[in-house]
This record gives sequence, structure tokens and C-alpha cells, in this order.
Amino acid sequence: GEEAAGGGEGGGDAAAAAGMPSPAAAAAAAVTAAPAAQAAAQAEAPSKRPVCLASARSLGPPATSADIEVAWRSLRRHPPEWQQYVRGLSPSTVGSLLGRGMAPEIFSAMLAALSATAGAGAASAEHAYGVLQALSSASRFSILTMCLDKSDERAVAAAFDAVVAHAEAGDVGVGPAEVRALRSKFCSS
Repeated sequence: GEEAAGGGEGGGDAAAAAGMPSPAAAAAAAVTAAPAAQAAAQAEAPSKRPVCLASARSLGPPATSADIEVAWRSLRRHPPEWQQYVRGLSPSTVGSLLGRGMAPEIFSAMLAALSATAGAGAASAEHAYGVLQALSSASRFSILTMCLDKSDERAVAAAFDAVVAHAEAGDVGVGPAEVRALRSKFCSS
């Protein structure tokens, strides 16, 4: 009885007779197959990079400041999508929706997006200028600018540098003096 059930020393022979590998053969096969199985599992494993389910296009234009915050929460881990979203906002929309104030995180994220897009051409520079002008009219603007960290200051500087370059080239509808005057509202540098 025990040998037929595989419990005795001859259990491997009984298993082989039943078409099953012996325990020793099964263990050897598992050791050999382990690296291949591991490699296959890693190849099939999803990447650790977050997947963006929302896109700038799928979110559409905002109707309220809450819509902008929802967009930021959805896109903040995907800078190219957030930049595209901000690039799609008209300065007048930013002024009307965020003019009554905004969360510091949204302000910072908008500055980073404008920094990334302002140098992409004259239209992007003009857009960045318009949005920066709208942001400067927001309530609590002076408090927001006092709380800028170093990365925010670099973002502001980069955005304004791009806009000034286009203004000096005559590519945008504002002159360098107007751009510098707006820049002084954001930072002293």
C-alpha cells in the first residue's frame, strides 16, 4: 500500500510507472526551470512606471477652479500631459477661474508647466506671458510668490527668460520692458 501511494522508498518507481516524474527528477527540473520562469515572470510583470489613465485631451476645458484642481490631481505624475493641459488653458480662463485664489501646489505646478512650454515657440511664449499675467492678478498672489521654493523660482526664471527672448526678437505682442515688469512681480531676479 505505501509504495503504491508513493510513501515508501519505491514511491518514485510507482510515480514513474504512473507517468509522473520521481521527486528527485521533479526537484532537478524545478531548479533548472526556475531562472527561465523568473525571467518570463519579469517580462510579463507590469512596469513600475505609473500609467496615466487621464489625458489633457480627455479632461476637456475647465468650467470651475475645481476642474483645474481635478486635472492637476489626475495629471501631476505625468508632466507632459499636465503641460499640455496648461498650454490649452486660455489666459482669460486662468484669470477668471483662478483669480479668486488657488492652492500653492496648483500655482507651483502651473509655473513648472509654463517653464517647460514657454520656449517651444512664439505662440507658447505669448501664451506663457498671458497666463503669468493672469496668475499675477490672483488674490493672495503676493503670499504665493513669497512662498516660492528654489525649484519654483527656477521655473519662473526659465519661463520669463523664454518670453523675454521672444519679446526681444519681436515674435510676441509684448515688448521686453513689459515682460520684465511682469517678471518683477514674481521675483527679484
